[in-house]
This record gives sequence, structure tokens and C-alpha cells, in this order.
Amino acid sequence: MQKPAFMGSCKAACCAAALVAAFAAAALAGGAAAAQRDVPAEETKKETKQPDSEKERRATLTIEVLVVDPETKKERQPAEDATVSIVGIEDRYRTNDKGRTMRLEIATGKIALNIKVIGADLCKLQDVSVVGGDQVVRVLVEKTEKGKCRRLE
Repeated sequence: MQKPAFMGSCKAACCAAALVAAFAAAALAGGAAAAQRDVPAEETKKETKQPDSEKERRATLTIEVLVVDPETKKERQPAEDATVSIVGIEDRYRTNDKGRTMRLEIATGKIALNIKVIGADLCKLQDVSVVGGDQVVRVLVEKTEKGKCRRLE
């Protein structure tokens, strides 16, 4: 008994439809994962991209930026909406109302930070040690023309 010609084309069409559905599901899953990474949550860990070995030690780093204006003699204040970047990594991070960045997952070692506080010059800190575990790096920026800054211990 011979099968009608349309039977072969139906099987091909069903296979093609199944492949299209599989690719669409994979794309949606990838998009959902990307959307989850973009959710701005203060306690969300953000993994930075550094081309190092898989067995490297990692740390969770939070950068806290404080600002002081020597002319007004006010105490240290959190630097809200400051921009923080790690030299060698494209991402930039904003501080919240407490002067803190989100938690960043990063390789241990030495890093350099660039910090821009509204109303102050660019702050550049070299040789900041990232030692592992949860770590907070506190930085004090002076609102002056010279834009002095230093790490607080």
C-alpha cells in the first residue's frame, strides 16, 4: 500500500514546527535569565567579567563612598548617586542613598577604582586589595578643586 504524497510533507512540517518551538523556548529562557540579571537590587550579586582561570579565588565586594566638604565643615556624608568603576571592567556602578554599590563578585587580587562624586573631581585609587569573602572598601572623597580621596580602613 502506497502512502499519499502529502503524508511525507506533513511529517517534515511537524518536525520543522517542533524545531521552531524548541528554539523559541530556548530564546525565551535566555531572555528571562538576562532580565533577572538586570534587576537592580541592592543585595544582588553582580559577577564581573575578568579573564582568569576557573580555580581563582573570588570575593564579594561592596564599595562605600563617603564625601566631605571642607568648606562647610560638615561630617562625612554618604555619596549618593556617585559612579564607581573598576579599571579594566566596562561596567559602571551607582551608589545608593547610603553611598554603597551593589555587591560585586570579583576575583581576588589588586584592583584600581575610579570614583566620580557629583561636585568633585574624579577620584582614582590604585592597588586596592581584594582578599576574599565579603569585603567592604570605604573611600572618602573631598569636595575640593583638587579632588582628594583616600581609602578608609
